[in-house]
Order: sequence, then C-alpha cells, then structure tokens
Amino acid sequence: GYQTIESWMEGDVRITVLLGNVGLRQEGLLLRADSIVGWNDEAASKAREEAARQAGEKPAGDPIFDEFYAEGFVRLVREFEVVEADQMYFDLRSNTGLVMETTIRTIDVKNKLPLVVRARELRQLDQRRFIAEGAQITTCEFGEPHLQVLVGKIEFEREKSGGKAALKDVRAETASIPFFYLPFYWTRIGQSYPL
Repeated sequence: GYQTIESWMEGDVRITVLLGNVGLRQEGLLLRADSIVGWNDEAASKAREEAARQAGEKPAGDPIFDEFYAEGFVRLVREFEVVEADQMYFDLRSNTGLVMETTIRTIDVKNKLPLVVRARELRQLDQRRFIAEGAQITTCEFGEPHLQVLVGKIEFEREKSGGKAALKDVRAETASIPFFYLPFYWTRIGQSYPL
C-alpha cells in the first residue's frame, strides 16, 4: 500500500502527495504509480461524498482527484487499453493531459491482434483529440519489434463511428531496416478500432 506523505489546502483546493506503490480507482480508471500528486476542489469533493451517502452508496476509499501528476512506472487501465508511462499529468475535468515515454497496449478488435503504440510524448487536447510525437505502431509486444511503423507525428480525433487520423513522416521498418516512406497519410478508422 501507499502512504499519504503530505496533504494541505491552497484556497479551495486540496493537494495530496502519495508515495510508495500507489494504486487508486476512480470513475472507471485504475491508476498505479510510484508517486502521485493530486489536486481536488474540496467543496466538490464533499458534495460528491454527500451525494453518495444520500444514494446509500459507500464513499470512495481512495482519494478522488480532479487533476493528478504521476511518475515512476505509471500504469493507467481503462476498458480495453493499458497506458504505461514514465510520467503522466491529467486533468479529469477538462479531459486534457500529457504523457511522457508512453506505451499503450490494446486489441485491434477487427483483426484480433494486439496493438502496441509507443510515443515519446502524447497529448490529450480534449475528450476527442490526441497528438502523439515520436510514435511507433506495431502488433509485436517485444521491446524491439521485428516489424513496426514509425511516425513523426499522429493527430487523432475520435468520432462516434470510430475516428480519423493524420500521420506525418511515416516509415515502415523490418529488423530496423526501412522499406517504405510516406511524408503524409490520412485515414478514417472504423468503429471496431479500440482507440
């Protein structure tokens, strides 16, 4: 388990520092990291607790954060995907975030294959839009995949029917030998695509 190292108020915001194999559950997410700093609006937090009590629900045992910064083998699990990273900042109210040195593991439902996306930097701009810099896409789960697509920049936007993606500086490699290059590629991604 983890321990709360420090917790204090700055205006209406409570700031909490958690260290030591931290694991938190919140709104369909499971977050694990070596350390987490969390921010939450104290009045909103008390209102959530009161609403849970009135509905006869047990209040959450873990702290509930509006924003968090996590580092040290960060692992975020939700539905069909696992996001691993060195560092992660996320604002749950605005659905914005920044993830550094990340690996996203999911399943390509249509082809029933694992899908591994690595990126030097991943930014979530809102609920629907993402930008990845220095990306690698592969179905191989090894650290050095035998077949991969390297992408300088990916801009992805979710839609009800799936999404659309713009990829810049795309090259395919096998055994670290490039065999294909496109300066730009744009595609629609079907509904069965899990991202």
